[in-house]
Amino acid sequence: MSHVNLRNVLVLLGIVLTTAGIIYFATEFFDVISDWGRVLDLALFAILFVSLGVHFDQMGDDALVGERGWRWLRVTNALYILGAFATLGAVIAFFATDIDRIWKVLVTILVGLGLILGAARFVRTRSA
Repeated sequence: MSHVNLRNVLVLLGIVLTTAGIIYFATEFFDVISDWGRVLDLALFAILFVSLGVHFDQMGDDALVGERGWRWLRVTNALYILGAFATLGAVIAFFATDIDRIWKVLVTILVGLGLILGAARFVRTRSA
């Protein structure tokens, strides 16, 4: 007999619904919001989701992490996944702007590498 962990189902449904909302926002409001406005809005969504993930991670509430089911599927991880989806949407919206394509590539790669190196530095200073 298999049992379903309700928390995991709710977190997965939350990820799916929020991702659908992000996609709908990015595609449906193109006539209301400028290209740069969409980039900024989606980047702010990403910052919001990651900040909420950090907040719940710092709370350390064990009630949010169940003992059964997929152990990786925590509320914090769900918020980080949503932050990744919003970031991807911001990058796609950035690609739709009217600047030269070489700048799009350069900015995207530099920001991505900056995030990776910043995370590595953060982990190194946090563990020391």
